Amino acid sequence: MPHCPAAQVAAPCAGVGQGLQAAPQVAGVCALIKQACGRLNPAQVRDILNRTARDVTAGTCSPRTGGHAAVAGFDLATGHGLVDAHRAVMLARLRCRI
Repeated sequence: MPHCPAAQVAAPCAGVGQGLQAAPQVAGVCALIKQACGRLNPAQVRDILNRTARDVTAGTCSPRTGGHAAVAGFDLATGHGLVDAHRAVMLARLRCRI
């Protein structure tokens, strides 16, 4: 499977252990996306992950990495939010039909 953009989707400023904990789940969703539509390239997989992520609007990231607050939309505390495997696979299937 080509490169999967897990780190930026998970949380771009997460402290050691925080962003890394999300990477296996995001990589698994990347595999599901590729299974649903094998012709997608890495940029398209990243776009699907970003578009289908569930926004997180509360909390902050580690003070060691800036202590950024979560806000609506993309932010430095939570990135694009929580990965949503079901929505991501459904969008991948739709894109494969187009």
